[in-house]
Amino acid sequence: MCIAKAIYGVGSKWEDNTEMKNDFFKENKFIVGWDEANARNLYSFVSSLKAGDILYLKSNKPGSKTVKVKGIGIVTENLFQSLLSEKVKSLEDVKSGKSLFVKVKWIIKDEFE
Repeated sequence: MCIAKAIYGVGSKWEDNTEMKNDFFKENKFIVGWDEANARNLYSFVSSLKAGDILYLKSNKPGSKTVKVKGIGIVTENLFQSLLSEKVKSLEDVKSGKSLFVKVKWIIKDEFE
């Protein structure tokens, strides 16, 4: 049995405004998708995630008092374990953001507010 350590809200739109939630669900991952120059804080955040942490995909419109939840999942592998299991080939792949990820078991895939 896994006990949640922390709960985090994360985005599923990349810097080019591409919605990635269905890819995350299909691949059982949360992928940063932003390059290092534009998302240094995200890199630190993802490196701190642990197995058992809960992620929820969220969005809200500027000025809105509601948050749309697009999915909820549990981290199953931390960053280091995920990179090893996928055999990421180079540091440049990681710096692009598209190979910086943690494995997640997505347990809710329906949207709600």
